[in-house]
Amino acid sequence: MVRILNVMLGKKRGGLENVFIQHACIFEDLGFVSKALCVHKSASEDEFKRRGFSQVETICSPKLYNPIFWVLLVWKIKRFHPDIIWLHGNRAIFCCSAKWVRLLVGKQIKLVGTTHNDRNRLFYRLDKILSITKYLKKRLIEYWKIDERKIILCPNVAYPISRSFSNYHKEVPCIGFLGRLESVKGCDLLIRACSLLKKHRISFHLLIGGDGSQRLLYEELCHQYDIQDCVTFLGWVQDKGAFFNQVDIMSFPSRSEALPLSLIESCAYRKPVVVTSCPGMVEVVSQLGCGEVVALDDSFGLFNKLRLLIQNADYRHLLSERSHKTFMDFYHIDIQKRVLHKTVLELMDEK
Repeated sequence: MVRILNVMLGKKRGGLENVFIQHACIFEDLGFVSKALCVHKSASEDEFKRRGFSQVETICSPKLYNPIFWVLLVWKIKRFHPDIIWLHGNRAIFCCSAKWVRLLVGKQIKLVGTTHNDRNRLFYRLDKILSITKYLKKRLIEYWKIDERKIILCPNVAYPISRSFSNYHKEVPCIGFLGRLESVKGCDLLIRACSLLKKHRISFHLLIGGDGSQRLLYEELCHQYDIQDCVTFLGWVQDKGAFFNQVDIMSFPSRSEALPLSLIESCAYRKPVVVTSCPGMVEVVSQLGCGEVVALDDSFGLFNKLRLLIQNADYRHLLSERSHKTFMDFYHIDIQKRVLHKTVLELMDEK
């Protein structure tokens, strides 16, 4: 029986951590002997506990000059005796692919990295690399000169939704944002765009799901633009079904982005989307035309696209149907299951 150690060494909550948890569940569903290794008191550990997932071990935060971490890492790997170590994020790749770690745990163990960016010079140490977008795969080949045969396209996916509500003809359409409240996610651009909606007397309500270092700044920005009565800050969203069933349009105003899981979930919930021109998000929208694209850092352009969708309920409905078909054809959980299963079998054939 194939043994897989699934490793994530970040503490925060984000798309990479969500994929780590998703892969852990898929490995279990596929019948592999798998264990997840994450940082103690991390968001990943909390989520595993919430789900009742038992095959989890924790480790202290990775620090280059902390011998306790390195000893624990080697010990935990050797104790589980994996055939494959599945790595999520740059920290996990750096630590588990270190030459002396490989020497101690056994070089016969295959290494797979799931990457959301091209900022790691250690990709060459991996046996397989899972790329979440075609654009990222191209970057890995052209910039890092990675052998194309080592790179597997494996986009973020979501689970199917049994039921989704949206009243396309309600009086006040609801715009949704779901993500970390950090500058890179561009929520300030969405707030400015919504202030233009109010200035043009276009009714709306904005639901902001997520948290981060910029939350107080964004709340103050809403007061500055006098739209505080039209905006609700929800914090981290646990019940995504309840969130999406209030939303008519999803906005992704990121300044930089790979492929946010919340975009795929929006498609699963049949939501029309407005995204900025980050290559990964454009890739999703261009599959079947499930939304509108605006330039980076363009709050006025975002306002215009939101106005278009708010004022045209029939167009929103058309995009919502395209969103769901995009999800079913390209980003359904079963697609990722097949990719992971095939990758594991190929790696075992190479051993």
